[in-house]
Amino acid sequence: MIRSGVIALALSLLFPAVASAQPGPPPPIDSPRRELWQIQRELGDKLELLGDLQNRTLDILKRPVNARRLAEIKNLTRRSRELQRELVHLHQDLRQSLRDLGHERRDDRPDRWDDRPGRPDRAPPPIVAPPPRPLDAGEFQFLLRTIDDATFPNHQLNALRDTLATGVYFDIGQVHAILSRFTHETHKADAAVMLCPHILERAALPHVLSAFTFESFKQQVRDRTGGQCGVVY
Repeated sequence: MIRSGVIALALSLLFPAVASAQPGPPPPIDSPRRELWQIQRELGDKLELLGDLQNRTLDILKRPVNARRLAEIKNLTRRSRELQRELVHLHQDLRQSLRDLGHERRDDRPDRWDDRPGRPDRAPPPIVAPPPRPLDAGEFQFLLRTIDDATFPNHQLNALRDTLATGVYFDIGQVHAILSRFTHETHKADAAVMLCPHILERAALPHVLSAFTFESFKQQVRDRTGGQCGVVY
């Protein structure tokens, strides 16, 4: 029952006209719908697994920070991102399977598919990846607690470095909150240089430099970043 509900939801979001085609009994081996059925089953499995990973992540975020839980949250984040990439590929496979079965989008209703025979073969619209988003509030608070609980500045920088390695992004407010955790401007400059490629703001350098008191450290950040800070998306 749970599997059917998850698959129906996913297909209703991706292809409303085929939402009712959730996997039931498998079609015959030689049926052209067999591949579509297999894709739907795999889609349902991965969506259920992604939901489980997200629930486990939220459960860990509610608990006190320690090294074991930090390692676990990193593994869960990495696996979730892998699953999201796999779901994009399954989305593409599902589109191709529908096209092979003669389904196409109607010109007057881009959210509907039409299976009338004899329609010209047109490629489906390209899948455009959504723009990056800042780290969500729960994970961001977990990162701040990890930095706060670190004994030495190098440990703080390592915690930040490990999080950045998962491919996350921050907004300016989050960047200032992170930099405020570093008392000495030497370590704050190291953190700023690491953060610059992960800031969702065009020309973010002036905002980053405003977190510093001394001009010498501001210049150090300018030199080490080449004056480039923030990502274009």
